[in-house]
Formats: sequence, structure tokens, C-alpha cells
Amino acid sequence: MLVLQGLDDRVVPPSEAERIVAALRGNGIPHAYIPFEGEDHGFRRASSMVRSIQAELAFYGAVFGFVPADPLPPLSLVGALTNGGGPTA
Repeated sequence: MLVLQGLDDRVVPPSEAERIVAALRGNGIPHAYIPFEGEDHGFRRASSMVRSIQAELAFYGAVFGFVPADPLPPLSLVGALTNGGGPTA
């Protein structure tokens, strides 16, 4: 699971994302958590939108076992994947 959280979100506060991440970690479910400083419930900054899409592509590559064609920032996944994907993309 990929958790993308705006740290100024009043609809789904960061504490909710942190609870989700703790539950994922506690249950050994592969996940990545990326908090976005200065973002609310919908990302508005171009840099946040780009980073979230890059994270999605890296996550899909890790989960489905492919290497994206474009270079992407690293995405650290916590937990083991069972379908042959690697722990990072």
C-alpha cells in the first residue's frame, strides 16, 4: 500500500495516516509512506503532484515486478513482497 499524506490535511489528518502505517507495519504488509509538507487533502503544488505520481509508478514497479523506463526517486518499501517484486524501486 502506498500512503501519500498532506501534512496540513484537515479532512484526513496526518494522525490517521500514521495509524494506517502503524497497522500495515504491525501486520507485515508492504507499504511506503510519503508525507507532503504544506499540502492539504488534495495536492496543489506541481512538485507534490510530480513526486506522488513518481512514487505511484515506483510502487507499481515494485509490486508488479517491472523496472520503470524513466529514472525515479527511490521509494523505500517496508515489508516483504511475495510476487517477485523487490523491496525498493
